[in-house]
Amino acid sequence: MGDGLFGDLPAIEVPLTRAPLTRVLAQVRFPSVSELALSDGQHRFSRLLKATYPVARQQSGINLVITPQGVMQQPGRDMIWQLQDKRREWQVSFSDGFVSLETSKYVSRDDFCARLHSVLNALVDVAEPVLCDRIGIRYINQISGESLLRVNEFFRPEMLGGWAVSQRSESANLVQSLSESLFELGVDRMLIRSGWIPARGTVEPSVPALPSDSWVLDLDSFTDNSEDFSPAGVSARVRELADGAYRAFRNLVTDDFLEHYA
Repeated sequence: MGDGLFGDLPAIEVPLTRAPLTRVLAQVRFPSVSELALSDGQHRFSRLLKATYPVARQQSGINLVITPQGVMQQPGRDMIWQLQDKRREWQVSFSDGFVSLETSKYVSRDDFCARLHSVLNALVDVAEPVLCDRIGIRYINQISGESLLRVNEFFRPEMLGGWAVSQRSESANLVQSLSESLFELGVDRMLIRSGWIPARGTVEPSVPALPSDSWVLDLDSFTDNSEDFSPAGVSARVRELADGAYRAFRNLVTDDFLEHYA
């Protein structure tokens, strides 16, 4: 991905043993494949992944509806399969038009992309997607507790938004402040959400609602450019997008952040 915010640092990971990374999610969308719309194909795909993800569930998809009260969730018509490990730390989700891998126990880009590659290899044993409509990987960081007192030390000034404004007021309390920016770099895009979320509040379903105030940094690196489907090719693209997200992350946080969570 380009230069400046996304390209002037090497994508070499600095290990953070206490990283506030609550979720990492990669998703590949493709035109509907009939094999995954049928029960036989769904069960076959589940069996291929059973050794790693033995817990299988089905649930209705979720539609997001904008109302005067905000974004609301409503059950959708499509059924989604969810395959989890026994500790519920890793999950594969799929329907006839997508497959995703998510975790709350992220280790590294190498580990994550290797696991994704295995999932995609199982997929092509059952179905044969021809094209990808969208490929993306998302990193959700949430800071809470005493660390919230140091957000001005952890992030670049341009990331602080309404929080910085609130520090100049002695009477007004900050309830919520969210910034959303979409960047385009060739055929790749990055959506960055950041800001202060109140207790039990959420931006949307992928961001967990915490019992206390929190600061979220949500990096969604993706392409919706049509690309050929192959396990190796898709895994490589996810790795490229993850590298871009990491470069952005390193440019948005400070050395104080890295030292605090090392």
